[in-house]
Amino acid sequence: MRFGVAIGNLGAFGDPAGVDACIEVAQAADQLGFDSVWTNDHIVVPTNIESRYPYNETGIFPASPGVHCYEPLVMMSALAAATENVQIGCSVLVIPYRHPAVTAKMLAAADRISGGRIVLGAGVGWMREEFDALGLPAEHFEHRGSVTNEYLRAMKEMWTNSGPSSFHGEYVEFENVGAYPKPAQEGGIPIVIGGNGINAWRRASRWGDGYHAAFQSIESLAYEIEGVRAACRRDRRDPDELEISMLSGIRLTEEAWPEDERPLLCGNPDELAADLLALGKVGLEHLIATPTGRADTQLQRVLDGIETMAAEILPAYQ
Repeated sequence: MRFGVAIGNLGAFGDPAGVDACIEVAQAADQLGFDSVWTNDHIVVPTNIESRYPYNETGIFPASPGVHCYEPLVMMSALAAATENVQIGCSVLVIPYRHPAVTAKMLAAADRISGGRIVLGAGVGWMREEFDALGLPAEHFEHRGSVTNEYLRAMKEMWTNSGPSSFHGEYVEFENVGAYPKPAQEGGIPIVIGGNGINAWRRASRWGDGYHAAFQSIESLAYEIEGVRAACRRDRRDPDELEISMLSGIRLTEEAWPEDERPLLCGNPDELAADLLALGKVGLEHLIATPTGRADTQLQRVLDGIETMAAEILPAYQ
């Protein structure tokens, strides 16, 4: 199993120290042997949100309009310049928010800066209010899956065509345009598809290099993975071509929990090792999390968690 660190791009480290703290966490992950670091994506956070947040039981988005949301593509470039070994991704970039030519260009530049270490986590989005605040057409939210599919195809065209690029779709088109420089990675930037359910499974099979889940239980992750693998079989694609990753949290603690009540990936190193074994058995290959340990500040808790994982968990997977 590979391990990545989510750097808390939603302002978990506060401001004005937030940018420096994100870079410090990324550099610590790089130096301690983690495989990747990840930003995330919100351009604005509306005051009133009626859309249901899909990644917790309450359906309520766990952030206020006052959080500091660093632009993920800019942050990825900063992390590219500040690190040497880790992959750098976004969990996940909401593809319909940005014109695909702009996204493709910025990611190609970041890939050049990093020497070929960028990976794109791609999602369709869930918050109608954010689409509205950006002035996007109503159809972009209603048909965000189709928009995402088309934008990904357009981006691949710009990354891989050795000559001028052309694309003609329902939502975007361009004809004979130069799109240089190309990404450092031959064949373009790897894409991992975020989301859940049949549409995400199909998108991963047809357009992705991986599938990216978020905050799933062991049972629900197993269900999602089997859905992805079934979609690959229908498309006559080898399911093993897709890396399975998941965004989660890890809390390192010696707290005692009643039997069967301990949250997943919360506990001492032995308990975490048991959880990782169970996740690996259902097919997880790349865990992306913000480990937290014991310290006085959020930044120090994350650094403590990273150091503890590097010392007590990562060696078993190297």
